[in-house]
Amino acid sequence: RSGRFFGSPIAAGSNIFCAESKGKMIVLRGDGKFEVLAENDLGEKCNTTPAVANGVMYVRTYEHLMAIGK
Repeated sequence: RSGRFFGSPIAAGSNIFCAESKGKMIVLRGDGKFEVLAENDLGEKCNTTPAVANGVMYVRTYEHLMAIGK
């Protein structure tokens, strides 16, 4: 896998989340074994570190602030 990552990865739940600069959120296993669980398209470029509060992940893209969660 390749990509540019300017923000830091974060741990949430049992996974690690990395925002790729071209607009994908990469989800990795967080138990020490490398495995890509998902690649979710954010629809916009993103150079920031996601934040998590009260079960919601906040991601700032170039044009929007997204709240992802239940």
